[in-house]
Amino acid sequence: MISAAELLIIKNYIRSKKKDSFLKIISIFSFLGISIGVATLIIVMSVMNGFRAELFDKLLKFNPHIIVHSVGNDELSIPKLTQFFNEKKIEVKSIRKVIKAQGLLVSERSNSGIGIIGINKEDLLKDEFIKELSGYEKGSVIIGNALADKLGIAKNNKINVLSANNVSTPFGKLPQQFTYKVASTFSSGVSELDYNYVFIPYNDALEFIKNNKNLISVDIKIKDVNNVDLYKKELQKNFQNYYFT
Repeated sequence: MISAAELLIIKNYIRSKKKDSFLKIISIFSFLGISIGVATLIIVMSVMNGFRAELFDKLLKFNPHIIVHSVGNDELSIPKLTQFFNEKKIEVKSIRKVIKAQGLLVSERSNSGIGIIGINKEDLLKDEFIKELSGYEKGSVIIGNALADKLGIAKNNKINVLSANNVSTPFGKLPQQFTYKVASTFSSGVSELDYNYVFIPYNDALEFIKNNKNLISVDIKIKDVNNVDLYKKELQKNFQNYYFT
């Protein structure tokens, strides 16, 4: 609320004597200009804050909050991690084993470097932005809408993906090529993610990386994202054979 003293000061600066009528016009225009400027600034800040909150929410839905890697040859154990969260009474949205690799998607229209996420169907069901999984089976792939539009790819089309692993041929060593059938597309709400990531079944991903255990991790999403750093420290204390990012 504006106090009486503030109103008095405002009136003294806006109102003027009759002989200073020109100054009064200048004061009015100055007041209106400042008011419009401040109002515009408030509106822009509100819109940007809303956009930031929405973008942050979409990124949190796509990306894991905690990533678990194994040190050496130790096997990643989801039951042990789940037990830890239950004992600490930490609410977990999802905890799943995934494979993350890179490849080159080759199509008739263009080529595109992509991030490949190998994940089981039952785990992918937990992602809100995945709408259709009926055709998600061995030899299939789910790609982002933006990437599909860019490369002119539709459902049931076949795509070729080159891996960094070389195979010996009569012509020398060449990148290994895999063919997948497009089961469906997804939209995360963030075009950069839709352009750059695809999902394939976990066992297909194992074949793609030739069982390279360094590319296998556990992705964890928790309800209280504000305490992620605290949870990671607690996890590191309890699991010396894992490291957390």
